[in-house]
This record gives sequence, C-alpha cells and structure tokens, in this order.
Amino acid sequence: MAIQEQHAAVSLPPVKTADRRWLLAAGAAYLLLLVIFYPTLYTSIDEASAFSMAYVLRHGTIFPAHTPAFHNAEFYPSLSPLGVHGRVYRFPIGFPLLLSALSFISWRAFFLVNPLLHLTAAACFAWILRANRIPPRYAVLYLLFPCFALFTRTLFSDAFAASLTTIALYLLLCRRRPLLAGLCLGLALLSRSTSLIVAVALLAALSAGDWKSRTQIPLWKGQAARLLLGLLPFLAINWVYNFYAFGSPFRSAYSANALSWHGLAESGPSYAAALLLIYPGMLLAPFFYRGAFWREGLAAAILVTLVAASYNESTFGNNALQTLLSTPRQVLPVMPFYLLAFCGVLSSLVRARRLVLPKLEIAIGIGLVVVSAAIAFQHQKYLKTLQAIHVEIQRSLPPRSTVYANKDVYKLFQPVWDHHITRELPEIGTAQCRADLQNGPVFVVLYSRSRGFAGEDMVNAGIIQDMQSRFLLAPCFVSSGSQVQYYRVLGLKRSR
Repeated sequence: MAIQEQHAAVSLPPVKTADRRWLLAAGAAYLLLLVIFYPTLYTSIDEASAFSMAYVLRHGTIFPAHTPAFHNAEFYPSLSPLGVHGRVYRFPIGFPLLLSALSFISWRAFFLVNPLLHLTAAACFAWILRANRIPPRYAVLYLLFPCFALFTRTLFSDAFAASLTTIALYLLLCRRRPLLAGLCLGLALLSRSTSLIVAVALLAALSAGDWKSRTQIPLWKGQAARLLLGLLPFLAINWVYNFYAFGSPFRSAYSANALSWHGLAESGPSYAAALLLIYPGMLLAPFFYRGAFWREGLAAAILVTLVAASYNESTFGNNALQTLLSTPRQVLPVMPFYLLAFCGVLSSLVRARRLVLPKLEIAIGIGLVVVSAAIAFQHQKYLKTLQAIHVEIQRSLPPRSTVYANKDVYKLFQPVWDHHITRELPEIGTAQCRADLQNGPVFVVLYSRSRGFAGEDMVNAGIIQDMQSRFLLAPCFVSSGSQVQYYRVLGLKRSR
C-alpha cells in the first residue's frame, strides 16, 4: 500500500480514558525514576569519547590533539588512525555535535538528552499505534522497553537515533510532514550510520507512492523529494566531515571494517536470543505484521540486525541478564519497527481471541516499571562506585601529576573537571615515561570492577608485571575498599 493511501485512510479513533491513564501513569513513573536515579557520569569508553569529542568540537576543531587541554594525543580508543591530519573520532559526529551545543548550558545536561527525547518518542509512538488501530496503551511497551530503560541513561547515540526514527515515523504517518521527517532521519543518520538503511527504506516507500500518483502531483513535489530535502543538509555535513577528516566524502573510519560471515556466525545467535527473549517472539513479529510501514520496517530491521551482527558488535555484561539487555544496543535505531510490529501482532491476537485482560495488562505494566527501576538502581550503583573512585583519585594524587591508568580509570578523566595528564595503559613507551618524569610525579592507577573477576585481575597483573620490567614502581595510597591500586613511578630501570 502506498504511503499516500495509508495517510488518506487514517481517521484516528478517540483515545479511551483508560488508555490516557495508562500512558500518564507510565510517563510519570519514567520521570520519577529519572529524577531519583539521575545519571551524572558515564560507564563506558565510548560514552567518555562522545563526552570528550563534544569538548573538542566546542573548541572549533575535530582533532583532539589540536585541543590545548588534551595532553594526550592518543585521546581514547574510539579514535581512528585514518585521519589525514591526525587521529579523529571514529564514530558519526552528530551526537557529539549536539552535546557540544548543550555544553554551553551545562555539561551535566548531556544526560537529559536521551531520556527526554525518548519520552517524546514514546508519545509519538502512541499516536502511531492509534493510527494503526492498535490500543495506544501499548506504547508502554515502547516507553519501558528494558533496553531503552538502560541505554537512555547513557551517552550512547543508539537510543538517540531510535527516538529520532520514531518521531520521523510519526511525522510521516500522523502529520504528513516528510520534510520534518527527513530532518529527523538526517540527524539520526549523522549519529548512527545504520540509520541510512532506515532512510533509504522509507525513501523507497515514498517514491513508490509518488510514482503511482505522478499524474496528480509532479515527482519533484512528492513526499520522497521533500524527505530527501530534509536529509540533504545532514548528508552534506557528513560528507564535509569525512572529506576534512579522512580525505574523501565517502570514506570514514568504518572503511577499515568489513562485513564478516565469521562475525555473523559468532554474534548472530546472541542477537537472535535477545530479540526473541526480552519481549517473547519480537524478532519474528515483523514477518507477521501487516500495518503501516511493514515492508520498510521488515527490510530495515532485519538488514540492520544482520549488519550489526556481521560487524561482530557484541556487548557483554557482568552476567547473563546484563548481556541479554546490552546485546541489542546496535539494533536500537530500528527498534521502533520491531516494537511496532510486536504491538501490532499482539493486538491482532488479542482481538482475534476476543480477550479482555485488564489484570494481566496491569501486571505487565507494573512488572515493566519494576524492571526499569531495577535497571536504573543497578546502573546508578555502578555510577556511584565510579564517582567515588574518581573523587578518591583526585584527593590522593597531587595536582598536575601524570596518571597511567587502565581503561576503567582512564575513561573517568575529562578536561572539563580534571587537571591531570592521563595516558592509557599498557601503551606507555620508555621515552614517553622519561619525558613525563621530567615534568612531575607519575603514578600508575588500576581498577578492577569486581573482586575475584579473574579476567580483569589477570590483565592488571600483566600490566604491572610489564611496568615493573621497565620502570621502578613503589606501591602507595592504600585504597579504602574500592579495588583501586596505586603505584608511583620512581624512575626507569637501567638496561643491561
């Protein structure tokens, strides 16, 4: 069915009072959890990189080494060596660009972007459901989707792109605003490269509809042309960035990667399990859904999932449940299609069997709130641990000292709130250490996320063994139970 025909057929039914109460209660619960467990820090290297890149962009450059406050040209591991003028941020630039604008308000305001945009997207999702004759209260499944409950608390751009995709679908289906939808999809594309697949799928659908009605409306005035017009500014920004950073408009850090059958075989089962288990059978829902955007949604959802798995983009947590919830992060930009199909199929089953399940729906809603609260509590608990470690390091080490840290400590340092020179272990050369010792005291700081976590303990032990083979180390600053190890570098060992 052409998109135009779908729009013409849409006559929105009234929203039931019970549905309004559902949505208001869920929205209030989501906001309450945000207030109680407001995140003030990040947990991962990639988030730290987005934060730091916002700082770099605010200073008018895309090269961290050209920013005076960054003493370390290596920056974070999220840099690509492919830059023609130095190492550059290897992820799409859109999200850090937005954060850099917000930094003029407050650096802490960064953590409001994803939650508030997600809440807006959930309201749009309710309208999308309403336009498809699906009860709007099912939007609670979108708002409190466990993966969203986790990643909207972070600085990952995946949830950001998902919210923009949802808003774009709302603008196309419920408001007939393809230009604004194009702007949303363009910003999503500038933040997550896989959003290009979504944009192409919707552009193809609109083009098919425009072709059918070309006798009434010229193609250049059609919805596809207006969607493309909204996309073009962000495509231009992306091309200019790629040209300046990598020497070609069509080259990026992803050029060094390749789709891998090995990656698909290794990560594919994890993605399939997560999408089948978090909401039962959700992976299969796009194959059975026949509402608006079903062809585009099926194509985009499956293709993005295959691409993410083929890049071997697996995410691991400290336990099976964390891994299950973290795995679909790379698929979040197309999660609106999965959730729309899931809600559509669920609604069809309920109607076909004429089921009235108010008590079950209430139990599911309460259960999702409890799960969201548990996710927020655990995430906040880890954030507080990291904050305590950061405060301890600041109090323990002299100002302007050089810190050699493993990744779990290194990511905590930002030029916004730190004045130490930081370098990541184990990539420390003898010449670099000699130069650092001439500038002031040098310390090695290591952190293990949990006691008895053998993998991290072994890595840290290997780092210390390597450092002791080249440098004179002295343990210092006994940590008060936070699993942080401190060593002072006294000098270089003489080579025999």
